Amino acid sequence: MASIGVLGRFATSLVLWCLVHLHIELVRADDEVHATDLLQQKYLLHQNCGFAPGIHLVKLPKLQRQFAFVVPRGRVESSRGAPVFMFFHGVYQTPWFSINILGLPDMLERYGWFGVLPFGKHFQTEGSMGGLRQCCSDLCHSDECCLDARNITTQNQEAVCGFWPNELDKNLEMIDEIFQWMTGLGCIDTSKVFAGGFSYGATLVQDLACARSWQFRGLAPDVAPGDDEDQGLLHLGQCQNATPVTYVSFCGTKDIAHCYLNSLAKAETVANQTLCSRSEVRRESATVNCTVWSGCHAGHVVESCMVYRLDHEIPGRVAPDGTTFLHPGSDLDYTKYVFEKFSLQVASDQLRFFGHPTQAEEDWKQSVWPPKKMYDNGYLREALAGRGLLTLPNHRVSITSTIEYESMRASG
Repeated sequence: MASIGVLGRFATSLVLWCLVHLHIELVRADDEVHATDLLQQKYLLHQNCGFAPGIHLVKLPKLQRQFAFVVPRGRVESSRGAPVFMFFHGVYQTPWFSINILGLPDMLERYGWFGVLPFGKHFQTEGSMGGLRQCCSDLCHSDECCLDARNITTQNQEAVCGFWPNELDKNLEMIDEIFQWMTGLGCIDTSKVFAGGFSYGATLVQDLACARSWQFRGLAPDVAPGDDEDQGLLHLGQCQNATPVTYVSFCGTKDIAHCYLNSLAKAETVANQTLCSRSEVRRESATVNCTVWSGCHAGHVVESCMVYRLDHEIPGRVAPDGTTFLHPGSDLDYTKYVFEKFSLQVASDQLRFFGHPTQAEEDWKQSVWPPKKMYDNGYLREALAGRGLLTLPNHRVSITSTIEYESMRASG
């Protein structure tokens, strides 16, 4: 009997040992997944947003589509859930390109919102489940090159992918599936979803103003093609059942896809469906004029901005592949501007840090001199404080030389 008891204790110990090591291996595997940003992994639904901060790859097997899900370190803790910004890339690009050029992670962190960036698909193919390399430049030969978006795709028709206007139904089906996925999370306010897009991605965003205005709270298309081949719903005037929506569009006077031919007319269509009363042209800066409508329903904003000599680019941003002409600093920053406009459509508790400092916090800070320092959210403080110094020789304030000047004017 004693030997049986010893054997039983041994068996119990062996089971515990196996469970502990299995847990360790699961943790290691989980760490490996997070190290690769969950790319190429089958994604399981996590209730209550149990996501690690970073970029996750979410696959929709039923539709053979996928999207990047950007999770900030600190999201808004609203009972309504957090808002979402969705962005649709242009042809020859990827969500990785969009994340880089928009500076999206820092902006989402500042607001405490989530980001969703769907992948387009190759022309005349049925799906886009290629994982990290989906839509990646055929000039890239490593994951790092693809994620950094250092190369744009060649004009090889088999390599490029996008949101093709003649496949609107399939793109809308994908969007509906994403909304269903977001609803199941329990931490996203699906009534506060905003979208932007570039080029053909912007054409899709314009289509949403007609076909899904009830689903999106705000839209921001940039340089949507306006040539004779424009088959978008706004261009065709097929918006009979559209509802009010915030709409901020950008176009350049030198756009090679001729967005300037009808960008204003498209915005006017949205202004009509949003019940705006009148419009005026505002000179926002030396290089930007915006036609702005007022009196719009439910505080919505409708604007159409024209940027002087901007070609097929995102204003105020520099592409990671080095193909952007440098423009005057007076150009509006697309990312910053559209987020500011979208903020008008969310509740105050859906803006991170809204209402701070409280009076108690201010009293605490001023209770001693020098004022007390803040140590919360250090990663964000460092990112914000370091802006504007990268062009200095040492990336920090330092003295290059000291000069004494004596006036030559006679005294007295």
